[in-house]
Amino acid sequence: MTASSASSKSFLRRALTENLGLKILALAAAIGLFVIVSGEYEQRPVAVDVVVLPPPPSSQKMLVSEIPDQVQVTLQGSRPVLNSVRRSGLPPIQMDLHEGTAHYYDFARNLEPPAGTSVVEIVPPSVTLEWATRAERRVRVQPLIEGEVADGYTLAGTSVDPGVVRIRGIASEVNSAERVWTAAVDVTSLTAGRHERRVPLGPLPRHVSYADTPWVMVTLTVEEEIAVRTLRDLEVAVVGTTEARVRPQQVNVELRGPRARVDDLQTLRIVPLVDVTGLPPERGAQPVPVALRGVPAGVTATVEPNEVLVVLPPAPPPR
Repeated sequence: MTASSASSKSFLRRALTENLGLKILALAAAIGLFVIVSGEYEQRPVAVDVVVLPPPPSSQKMLVSEIPDQVQVTLQGSRPVLNSVRRSGLPPIQMDLHEGTAHYYDFARNLEPPAGTSVVEIVPPSVTLEWATRAERRVRVQPLIEGEVADGYTLAGTSVDPGVVRIRGIASEVNSAERVWTAAVDVTSLTAGRHERRVPLGPLPRHVSYADTPWVMVTLTVEEEIAVRTLRDLEVAVVGTTEARVRPQQVNVELRGPRARVDDLQTLRIVPLVDVTGLPPERGAQPVPVALRGVPAGVTATVEPNEVLVVLPPAPPPR
């Protein structure tokens, strides 16, 4: 054995045996720390938002696939790092679909895990992309009326403002739409007047939306219900003489007005009459228009026939 070899062995022996207790303690501490740190590594799910960047409108391409609002990302890392991720969250995944040609998207493509972590799983890991042609069109708005107005009244008219709106979406759905409906407008127990209701527009087919405001103003016009009543064979009265002869002696009267007034009208109050005051007797039979007495305000009346022939007695000879 040479002197240098003996010197090397002596150095190694001293290095291993000097302060042996402290070295064993340091080794145990290192092993314990490793166990502790290794034991803190765990897996934790994190919800990550998904943001779609669609093609520009000029491309006339429309994405019709269902894209999740979030994906579930399971990360692995130390507890302190995962706690930090839980507090701050992960930036959203931005799906860049400007080209409008992709048929498949892998969410891992734009997901960068935080330092000190790794991605174990993404649910769902990917989506299939389906495209359709986009279209836009103007269609009229139809109000959807529900219920009945009060008794004795009628819904005389409806109007919608705006009466035409624009819809956009899948070309096949948009081009086949002739009109859109409003939400139900309840007219139950409404009486005479002008009634306005601000209501939303009704739902559209899948992948079709309103390009304008989804609200419209519906105006309802309610009037008293009009009734028609015919009084037949009413005797014609003569004013101005009691000796005139009338042909025909009876007429029919048609009354038209609000139902409540017409239905409650007492027929004895309606009197057809002719005024012969001042008629020259020598002219023989003369046509005279028939007037009516007792017709209430708001009610119109028509007489059939509207004139009768009146024959006056001859004037007495002068004395």
